[in-house]
Amino acid sequence: MSDDKPEADDREDDAPRAEQIEYHYLKSNFFRVVHADGAFGGITPRGYIHFSLFNERGPIPKKTVREIREDGTLSPQTIKKSKAGVVREIEIDVVLDKDAAVHLHSWLGRKIIELMEKEKEAGED
Repeated sequence: MSDDKPEADDREDDAPRAEQIEYHYLKSNFFRVVHADGAFGGITPRGYIHFSLFNERGPIPKKTVREIREDGTLSPQTIKKSKAGVVREIEIDVVLDKDAAVHLHSWLGRKIIELMEKEKEAGED
């Protein structure tokens, strides 16, 4: 995510100066889309920022039961065994150095402003 330009010492003296750079995006074998309702994390002992993204949902029952009525129809399903509360399913953990975190923060800030402007425009119609 770095926008660093090569130092003059990194190029040969007669090398032409690039007018642009192309970035190619490849999806890894582990690429997937995740829904995030929130995040938590902190600073690692080596000075990186890490955060986990999670989604929230009700617990999935471990066991449900439906009675078979005399006429062969099924009664409504009842939950016999389930956890109480809310499940926070951790989808992914991200580790960033400070520069990458600053760029991500800036990019998210711009996207939030863009979304707020779109919402405002939609409200004016």
